[in-house]
Amino acid sequence: MSDHTISPGFTISGVTFENVFNSDAARGRPVDFEKPDPFDWRLMVGRFAPNSGVQAFKTTCSFTPKGAPAGTGYGLKQIAFHKFLSMSYAGLEPEHGSQTIGTTSINFTWNLDCVGANVGSNFSAPSLPFFSALAKPVANDSKGSITIIDSPGGTARLVRANMLTAKRNFLQKHASETNFITALVVERPDGAHVPVRAVQWTFSTSTTVVWTDGKPKLQSAGGCSFITLLNPDDIQDVRKRLLAENAFLVSDTILHKVNQGLSTAEMLDAAAAPTPNSPDTVRKFDGGTYAIEHSRKALD
Repeated sequence: MSDHTISPGFTISGVTFENVFNSDAARGRPVDFEKPDPFDWRLMVGRFAPNSGVQAFKTTCSFTPKGAPAGTGYGLKQIAFHKFLSMSYAGLEPEHGSQTIGTTSINFTWNLDCVGANVGSNFSAPSLPFFSALAKPVANDSKGSITIIDSPGGTARLVRANMLTAKRNFLQKHASETNFITALVVERPDGAHVPVRAVQWTFSTSTTVVWTDGKPKLQSAGGCSFITLLNPDDIQDVRKRLLAENAFLVSDTILHKVNQGLSTAEMLDAAAAPTPNSPDTVRKFDGGTYAIEHSRKALD
């Protein structure tokens, strides 16, 4: 790619992304199956960075600054276009009901991504607004590089109690899709952020669970793959704003928004008493970005 001008006399040249995509990380894996109660069994998809066990995406961005003033920083920012996350559960019999769970208001929106950390009950993102820490200073006319690793995903319970039927529901399907843009960004001495080059990639999951004699068998697909290289100068929508702005709160990140919605919905669900004798056909617990819905009806 051609040189990118940051300011008069200051350019970035030789920007490359060396990418590794691992679709195996997108395939569901059973965990905690040694526990006697199936309520403790989990499906794991991907793994939160910086865990090194299963990595979906790794990139090393290399670049050469020329004429950079003292105090210049370099980092990788990442933004995410979350399309959906959905899970469906069914009872052993039609009268045992069903459940549908997943993301809601955050679907089909761009948000800043980050590496998160939980300290007690507090969520933090130490490298915000960058995905990971700024690189060490890079001398002019010398090659610098930054590497990040990401594995989107998490865990899902394989067995849940249905509030309306007081029966167990079993996970049938887990599916999700998110697109990501990972961009080299220059932090000028005045604090301004200038996106230089970017790679766009996608992560999707599709796991079907087949139950036989109370034991689950996973049929997993999904993948992690390259979409395209991007010049941020060609982007003029919310993506450009997210890559160029430098003032973000932890609450602005997709990780916080999804986790907060999930925690709220699960808390409401756990606090509610079963109502098998009520006339309700549906009970919904809405966490804002994430919802849990119980139904008396069998899964479609």
